[in-house]
Amino acid sequence: MHITTLFHLDHISVELLVVAIWFLSLIVLLIITVIYSFKCISYIQAVKEEFMDRVRVNYFFIPWISCMLLALGVPRSVATRIHPSLFFLFVIPVLMLEIKIYGQWFMGGKTRLLSRVANSATHISIVGNFVGAMLAAATGWGEVATFFFSVGLAHYIVLFITLYQRLPSNASLPKQLHPVFFLFVAAPSTASVSWETISGKFDYMSKMTYFLALFLFMALVVRINLFRGIRFSVAWWACAYPSNAIAVATIKYADEVASPFAKIIAAIFSVIATITFVCLIALTIIPLALFSNRMFPDVDGRQRKRIIRGKGNQRS
Repeated sequence: MHITTLFHLDHISVELLVVAIWFLSLIVLLIITVIYSFKCISYIQAVKEEFMDRVRVNYFFIPWISCMLLALGVPRSVATRIHPSLFFLFVIPVLMLEIKIYGQWFMGGKTRLLSRVANSATHISIVGNFVGAMLAAATGWGEVATFFFSVGLAHYIVLFITLYQRLPSNASLPKQLHPVFFLFVAAPSTASVSWETISGKFDYMSKMTYFLALFLFMALVVRINLFRGIRFSVAWWACAYPSNAIAVATIKYADEVASPFAKIIAAIFSVIATITFVCLIALTIIPLALFSNRMFPDVDGRQRKRIIRGKGNQRS
């Protein structure tokens, strides 16, 4: 009886922790949304410049992907099912952005061709398809889920080949944005879990995309020089989602194969994801507490040019 009571209390404490983390994530998302909404009102020109930038435009997918992930991870004590209206609310903006951006890849002008604008951050839009497929499957719409998975997989293959070719027309990322390379891991990891959600089992499609993510992760880890000497900025948050995505995919794989070695790998990736998240939180809070402006990388010198231009106007 005593052991049963302890187990019950432990289960309750874990459930309360999950609910607390979920609500904390929701609050953070709402705060960021309000802040960016004020930016859209006060600095609309800056928002337009971000939308036209080949790297920054991909981050317009993140709020909607975050909402979909929160819907998928809602605790049972908060809601027992996902309302269909949430799917339309979160997925339609992603679909509209994709129609705009993907359409430019093969029907836009020369400056908007995929061979010119493709970069590691472009994987974010691909992740939006796979997460949307997961949300559709969780809602019970298998055909819609397959649609989004197919769109994501087709464009991921095209993007993957384009980035691997490293065409001369494609400009390389500045060194301050090299942490974004970890987004290479995000798309196949999410695709692995997405197909598992659609099909109901971790079959060969899930395994193939998972093994691709595992290979890409190893290829990035051994290339330390890519990330050496880069000071911490918000660009390093690009490591957060990929580390969690491959950890979840590894856990799914370990549950399927029931191998002790796979369980060890799953535990290792879970620890890596946890340490990565804790370090990012700590390294973000410290500069903010010191009112430092070093959190935002000046990748193209535009901030410096504006400051110099402003000083020149003051002198004149």
